[in-house]
Amino acid sequence: MSSIQSSVQELKEINIEIKRLTKKASELRKRATFIEKNIISFLNEKELPGVKDNSTAVIIQNKKKTINRNKKNIEQRSLKILEENGIPIQNAKELLNQILDVRKGEQVELQKVKMQEIRN
Repeated sequence: MSSIQSSVQELKEINIEIKRLTKKASELRKRATFIEKNIISFLNEKELPGVKDNSTAVIIQNKKKTINRNKKNIEQRSLKILEENGIPIQNAKELLNQILDVRKGEQVELQKVKMQEIRN
């Protein structure tokens, strides 16, 4: 088997393993979330600040999380803020597009390997 054939075969196997691990990680994250909700429910139900299990202390910690908005909502709110600060609607749209383009960064061209199964 030539070097390129072995490289292609190894790449196929790596991609298959990555897909398998991604699926497994997703399942584990879902299971962890489910277990966390059960623990939180138990602690809230019993009005306990936490529990101790051997050498592990389990407590409920309140955290703030920012919820992502959809693209349309972001654009509408951004335009409203620009208008409130005295920028006319036509200029606000242009300015917003320029700001969003800057955030995206520059596009660069990369070469990637695409693999397709050939059907005979």
